Amino acid sequence: MPLALLALTLSAFAIGTTEFVIVGLLPTASDLAVDLPSAGLLISLYAFEVLAAVLLMLSVTASNPWLTLLTVLLWGAVALSNVSGLQLYVADPS
Repeated sequence: MPLALLALTLSAFAIGTTEFVIVGLLPTASDLAVDLPSAGLLISLYAFEVLAAVLLMLSVTASNPWLTLLTVLLWGAVALSNVSGLQLYVADPS
């Protein structure tokens, strides 16, 4: 199997898993005092938000070189992760 096909297969599996795992949490909605129709609506709204975000990202980043874009996005994820960790530490330093 070519390496590119293997990478595409693994990334499609990862994306599918992350997008559909939330549906598996639907039966536990009653434990959180949320009725089933509201939980289903929240899942649908999450799916529409993902669709809107993907379309926005594609339209904004279509003309950028992929390596520069990947580098900026990864450094942005690192920065946001560090800020969120610092915020937790400042809120409760014990």
